[in-house]
Amino acid sequence: MAWVRPAWLRVRRPSISRNARLFLWTVFLSNVGISGIFLLLYNLYLVALGYQEDFIGLLSLVQMGAIAAGAIPAGALSERVGPRPVLILGTVVMAAGALGMALASGPATLAGLNFVTGLGFAMRIVPYTPYLVDNTGPAERTLVFSANSAAMSVASTVGSLVGGQLPAVFAALLRLDTSESIPSFRLSLVVGALLGLVAVLPMSMATDRTDRGAAPSSLPLGPESEVPPAQVRRRVAVFVATTVLFALSGACIAPFVNVYFSRELGLSASSISLILASSAILAAVASVAASALAGRVGKVPAMVTIRAAGVPLLLLLSLNPGVVLATAAILTRNVTEMAGWPLDGAFLAEVIPLRRQARAVAYRSVAWNATWAVTAFAAGQAIVRFGYGPMFALAGGALLMATAVYWVAFSRLEPRQQLT
Repeated sequence: MAWVRPAWLRVRRPSISRNARLFLWTVFLSNVGISGIFLLLYNLYLVALGYQEDFIGLLSLVQMGAIAAGAIPAGALSERVGPRPVLILGTVVMAAGALGMALASGPATLAGLNFVTGLGFAMRIVPYTPYLVDNTGPAERTLVFSANSAAMSVASTVGSLVGGQLPAVFAALLRLDTSESIPSFRLSLVVGALLGLVAVLPMSMATDRTDRGAAPSSLPLGPESEVPPAQVRRRVAVFVATTVLFALSGACIAPFVNVYFSRELGLSASSISLILASSAILAAVASVAASALAGRVGKVPAMVTIRAAGVPLLLLLSLNPGVVLATAAILTRNVTEMAGWPLDGAFLAEVIPLRRQARAVAYRSVAWNATWAVTAFAAGQAIVRFGYGPMFALAGGALLMATAVYWVAFSRLEPRQQLT
C-alpha cells in the first residue's frame, strides 16, 4: 500500500524572498559583531577605563540623541533613494563608529564617536520595516518579521558566547594577569566592530525594487488599504506614544544590565555572557512561538500578553531578590521584549500604508531614542545616588502602562480569531 503524505505535510509553507534572506544575513552578522560581542563588553571596557554609571548614561544620551536626530532625515533619504542604499550606508557608519569607540579612551572622543555610531544606527533602524514590507508578500510577512527577530536573538547568543571568551583569549595571548584589562577588552571590541563591518556584504548583493520589477503587494487587503489620512495620523500618534513608554521602561534597565550583574551580583564577564546568550536563544524560540500565537489570537492580543508578562518580574527586581531570581527576571524581561517587537512591526505594516511607513518608523525612532537618551542619562545619575531598585520599579510601571494603551487603542483593529 502506497504511503499517503499527511495533509499537514502537503501545506505549502510561505517562502522567504532572496532579498529578505540577504537582509537576514546582514542582521545576523551585524548582531553577532555589534549587538553580541561589542555591546556585551563595551560598558565593561568603560568600567576598566575608570568610568561609572553616570558617564555610561551620558554616552547613551549622546548615542540615542544622535539616533533621534538622524531618524527623520534617514526616513526622507530612504523615500528618496530607496531603503537598501540607506541600510548599506548605515551599516558602514555604525561599524566604523564602533571601531573608533573600541580604540578611544578620552571622554570627548568617546562622546563624539557615540554620536557617529548613533547616526549609523538611525540609518539601519528606519529603513528596515519599509525594506522588509517592500520585499515580502502578505503571506510571508509575519514569518519574516519573526525570522528577523530570531536572527537577532541567535546572533546575539553567538556574539555573547564568543564575546564572553574573547577577553580571556587575548589576555592569554598578551600574557596579562587578568582578562578584565583594557587591552583585552579593546581587542575584543575591535573584533566585534570588524564583524559588524563585514555585515555590509549580503546587503550589497541584494537588488533594489526597480531591478526586480513589480514589488509584492504590501498594503493590507480590504478597507484597511484605504485608510483616511486623519486615521493614519491618529494611529501613528498612538504608536509613538506607546513607543515612548516602552523606551522609558527599557532605558531604566538595558544600558546597565551588564554593570548590574558585575557590580551588584559579582558575576564575571564570562558568566554575564552566558546569561545574555541564554536570553537571546530563548528569545529566538519565543519569537517563533509568538508568531504562531499571533496566527491564532491576533497580533495585538499576542503582543500585549507577551510584553505584559515581564511586568511582575521587573517589580520583583526592585526588591533586590538575589542572583537566581534576578537572573530569571532579566531573562524573562529580555525574552518578552524581543518576542513582542516582530508582532508590533508586522502589525504596523498592516495598518499604516506603505507610503507612510518610513515616516512612521522615523517618528517612532525619534520618540524611542529621545526618550531612551534622556531616561538613560537620568537613570545613570539616579543609580549612582539611589541604587537600582527605584529604576526597576519605574521600568515595570511604564511597561504596564504601555501595554494597556496599546490594547485599548488597537485591539479593535484586528478581527477576532477563534482558537481551533
